[in-house]
Amino acid sequence: MIVFRPFVGEILVGWVSSCTEEGINVKMEFFDDIHIPKSLLFEECSFVPREQAWLWKTEESELYIDTNEKIRFRVEQEIFSNQPPKRPGVEEEEQVHNQVPPYSIIGSCQTDGMGLVSWWE
Repeated sequence: MIVFRPFVGEILVGWVSSCTEEGINVKMEFFDDIHIPKSLLFEECSFVPREQAWLWKTEESELYIDTNEKIRFRVEQEIFSNQPPKRPGVEEEEQVHNQVPPYSIIGSCQTDGMGLVSWWE
């Protein structure tokens, strides 16, 4: 059995799975419930709906955060949710669709070195 539970303040690397107006969703090889809300992104970040990407404007350049890019982030919060037992007679698809993950992570990208790994190479 493998246990994954990073500590608050830990720096992790994952891949951007999607970008929405609410923020960035991140996945790792073995864990997908990571969210970086827009409030925890760099200042001067804005969502570009046409691109479905986030844009960070610096004095020198414009840097996009696109899906499938490698991203470095800081763990800010862990969220644990109670999971009720499955009810008999309810379609499994419906249960999965409405289910809150039992464990999720809130991350941030607000300091030097955070964000896409390619920016800092």
